Amino acid sequence: MKQSTLINILTVCLLFMTVACEDDRNNYMVDDRVSYLKGGLVDVSVLDEKYELCIIKSGKGLESATVSLALSNEKLAAFNETQSSAWTALGENDCSFSAKTAEFNKSDVRKIVNVTWDEESLSPSLLGGDKVFPISLSGTGAEVNPDRDFIALRPVLTTVSFDQKMGGILMPSLELEHHDTVNSSLSVNIPVLSKDITVNLMIDNSQIDAYNEENATNYTAAPGGLVSLITPSVIISSGKISAVFSYVLDCSKFYVDGTLAEFTSYLVPIVIESTSDAGLVIGQSVMYVPIVPLEVRTLMGPWTVLEGQSQCYGLEEGRPNWAAAYTVDRMVDGSLATEWISMWEHDNVFPMSFVFDTGAPHIFNTLKIKDHGTFQGNYRDYEFYVATEYKGAETEWTLIAKGMRGYSWLSGGNTYDFEVQSEKIGRYLKFVILKAQNSSGDYIHGRGKLCEVFGEGL
Repeated sequence: MKQSTLINILTVCLLFMTVACEDDRNNYMVDDRVSYLKGGLVDVSVLDEKYELCIIKSGKGLESATVSLALSNEKLAAFNETQSSAWTALGENDCSFSAKTAEFNKSDVRKIVNVTWDEESLSPSLLGGDKVFPISLSGTGAEVNPDRDFIALRPVLTTVSFDQKMGGILMPSLELEHHDTVNSSLSVNIPVLSKDITVNLMIDNSQIDAYNEENATNYTAAPGGLVSLITPSVIISSGKISAVFSYVLDCSKFYVDGTLAEFTSYLVPIVIESTSDAGLVIGQSVMYVPIVPLEVRTLMGPWTVLEGQSQCYGLEEGRPNWAAAYTVDRMVDGSLATEWISMWEHDNVFPMSFVFDTGAPHIFNTLKIKDHGTFQGNYRDYEFYVATEYKGAETEWTLIAKGMRGYSWLSGGNTYDFEVQSEKIGRYLKFVILKAQNSSGDYIHGRGKLCEVFGEGL
């Protein structure tokens, strides 16, 4: 009896569950509707010659539908009114549809209709930029969504341009074999989805005269090989709007027999020579790269002391604590207000030699010495050397200046120019004090002070 009762209960539960699962009302789903996946104004490159119109059906999936596509000036007028726009319609003969209708079964959710055109015949009509294909959507069966039943498809002339009219200013390097690689870019105003675009570049010096006339400049053409294109053919990949190209400055071309040659200013015009598609419009067709001489400037520390660190009061044995600051670094710290003090209680040994790393190659055309307010003029006899590479005792030094500088007493100390006899490139500077002018009285041990060693040059 109990077993029979249990079986009856289970049977009733199963029947209830079956009835519940057969509820086909879709209470939480909306009714079926058909629409464009994307409505309103849509831009496409005229070079693509095709646009895939995506039509979707959403909702319960209980209805079928038949939809029709057509060009509609009436829909375009309504669109212009709501958008405060002034688009004008392209004609029936300007495009074709892969199908004018699409059939949706109950279970269908997506249909694709291709709109195609001929780029060559259509492009002349697009010069004003205000033309569209006004494509309306209507149908029977499932309702057409009135919010997405229209698309203004605008084929756009594709324009390629340099992203900059002026490239960055280039200058010579003081490293003879240096090559300066520069990246720049080209862009299109709208991506082309169906194919890659190839843009061919070249250097065209015939553009220089027109630039000079327009901008009241006097650039000249660069020597052959000074600038060359690493990527003369640039590919803008399908779906992308830009691509990078590179050019290189060969700094060895600035030199004659190892010496930096004088020049005024060069201009290198890089132009778009051709493209892979005749329908591609060329916008900014030239990018100008100026090349200017290095400017004479003050060459001053802080520099790094590589040799001669011990020749100072700050490291002298037995010196008072307050003297610890007076190290060789203060001779090249970039300040005219600080001073280096030589050995004070022990004999200074001459010639006194110091080596500094200036941080980069330079050409000194003038060397400068700033005296301190006291002990002025006791160190006036110098030699200066430069080297491009530092190898300690094996360094190959080139003498650029030697001799006795002038001296006139001035409260706070004068700054003296020291003539350079040979302008050579060097990163490392060797400064030699050959002797002290006085080694008695206050100048005992050959004492001296200098505020700063620096210069002018490139």
